[in-house]
Amino acid sequence: MTIGTFFLIFTIIWLVVFPVAAIRFFKKGKLLVNNDQIAEEERNEKLEEIRPMLKACRGIGWMLLIIGSIILIGFLPTLLDPEATISVNSTPRSDLWTKISSLLFIVIFPIIGSLMAFFPQRRLESLFLSYKAQFESYLQRPK
Repeated sequence: MTIGTFFLIFTIIWLVVFPVAAIRFFKKGKLLVNNDQIAEEERNEKLEEIRPMLKACRGIGWMLLIIGSIILIGFLPTLLDPEATISVNSTPRSDLWTKISSLLFIVIFPIIGSLMAFFPQRRLESLFLSYKAQFESYLQRPK
């Protein structure tokens, strides 16, 4: 198994696991941890703590979206040209499967970027708050 095949399989598995993990925290559009249980002041303080992470998530999403789109547009002539070759393990190949697998790898970046950039703000806050609460509870466990 080549490193490219391994990375492609890993990325596809990650694209399946991430939505399942996100759905785990939501039930019919609501977070399993009820936001009413947290006092409003406490929630606002926690939101202020995670605001830099939210902005970083949005920024990384936009970066992946823009750079992935540029790479995708640059790859289209290679995909459409039947004589174009792609080097795989130092072997030039021009078959369709190599081009399609390269396209699938390239398309992942704009997809992940658009998910990170356009995920609803309220759900993103709830997701970060729940992860933060889980992380804090993990740190407070006796060893």
